[in-house]
Amino acid sequence: MSKLWKFTLIALACSLARTPFNLAQAQPNGPPPLATVAAATPATLPSQQISQHNTPDAKSTEFNLEPIATPPATFPSQALAQKTQGKVTAKFLLSESGDVEYVDVPKDQPLLDVAAQEAIVKWKFKPVVQGGKPVAVISSATFNFVLGSDSPGANDVAQAIGTASVFPQRVQLPKAVAKSAMVHHVPAVYPQGAVALRVEGSVVLQARIDRDGKIADLQLISGPKQLVQAAMDAVKQYRYKPFSLMGQPVEVETQVQVDFSLAGGY
Repeated sequence: MSKLWKFTLIALACSLARTPFNLAQAQPNGPPPLATVAAATPATLPSQQISQHNTPDAKSTEFNLEPIATPPATFPSQALAQKTQGKVTAKFLLSESGDVEYVDVPKDQPLLDVAAQEAIVKWKFKPVVQGGKPVAVISSATFNFVLGSDSPGANDVAQAIGTASVFPQRVQLPKAVAKSAMVHHVPAVYPQGAVALRVEGSVVLQARIDRDGKIADLQLISGPKQLVQAAMDAVKQYRYKPFSLMGQPVEVETQVQVDFSLAGGY
């Protein structure tokens, strides 16, 4: 089986055009120009779009689940009447105790999706243990709803359970995140020294957002040294709606870009 997390997030490029500084626009007694944040709409966190290499604290180890009870899905009578068949692959979150806590179905075949979800929520497994401790994991299950004859058992639903990976406590997202999830934004103030030296540019920071939506850590990636502290002082005050994956709160790692431009005067 291919790796459970073998999916990719689509990164959206985002840039801001800058106009060269115009001495004729300068207003010596006015306020300094403000920096703008180059960020796009935040990525949502459906399980299908989180890849293994996008989870910085996830382990690559995969586990074979040991079922205690996995009753099969029932072919919906309405689907039989409508001669609806197909395959459904769902992801589910398994708690430390081996109980199913969350099911994520694709929702493109309503009758079959519901049947798959109703089956999975009844499942029970032996707890997955890592390093001597039970851990929450995410796995997948595939149901094959194939129409047969009217004889007993002809329309039984075949099911297969995939391997499991440890549930990530922290998820790495592309740089183009958080604008729509941001609930508090503080513009960076252009340092007067940088204005005098006509320093422009972008400061790129690696940010860790905690489960409450607060900036927990910032690390410099790149940017003019005269602008770095102003960018960090502003970004530290950003606030976001908390992020979650499969109903569970997660930390987020992402890059934040702050653009400083003298365009428009000060």
